[in-house]
Amino acid sequence: IQINTLPDRASTVLKQMLVLAQDVIASQLPVKLSLLTFDTQVVEDYHCASAEMPNLADAALHGFFKSLVLEKPDHAGIAIDASRNSLVDDAAIIAAVLCATTDDTQIAIRNRKCYVSRIQRQPAGLARQPVKLKPQANYLITGGTGGLGLVLAQALIKSGARHLVLSGRRGEAALDNVTRVTIQQWRIEGIAVDVVATDVADAMAMHALMNYLGNCHIPLAGVIHAAGVGGVIALESLTAETM
Repeated sequence: IQINTLPDRASTVLKQMLVLAQDVIASQLPVKLSLLTFDTQVVEDYHCASAEMPNLADAALHGFFKSLVLEKPDHAGIAIDASRNSLVDDAAIIAAVLCATTDDTQIAIRNRKCYVSRIQRQPAGLARQPVKLKPQANYLITGGTGGLGLVLAQALIKSGARHLVLSGRRGEAALDNVTRVTIQQWRIEGIAVDVVATDVADAMAMHALMNYLGNCHIPLAGVIHAAGVGGVIALESLTAETM
């Protein structure tokens, strides 16, 4: 697939994955769907001088695969992430993993080694360094006017942020009285809060917002994506529009 932009690539591969998964489920055959991607996962102790940024577009497939595992475990095989830099050396291991019986559903393969996700217990008294944000920088929160976005905004302020950009589909028009009072109180305390109307699903609107922030005299130091749409849809009922 030759697609120029990351969002278009992610959208295209997800739609193809959805169609394939739904066909497998509808067949009612004892068929398991497996996934092979390249360079979507960051492996902590794997270092390659020629490695570039993670393959973010195809990384979305692993999120989809997790849903498949949870909803339709009988049709979920294994998701493997390999590296193009060591594909020749790892080909035999990839084939062996696909044929193996394992409880792990997601495995990364690098330089003839297999890596799996594990939750590690940390000491109860493990000291954490407080997060210190830049007071002379902008922080963008998409979905910033919603409940989760406001909680995150408060956390950023406590960590030192003094310039916030809160985006929502309807901007100021969607604010209820409680939210208006909260934002006004932040402004009284010296926090610069810019509420903008931008739908993250609108590529042109997001492009305009990023251009605006890029030309702002205050640099953009961080982005938190907190926008979302509520609702539960079974995998069989998903469409390209509702995914």
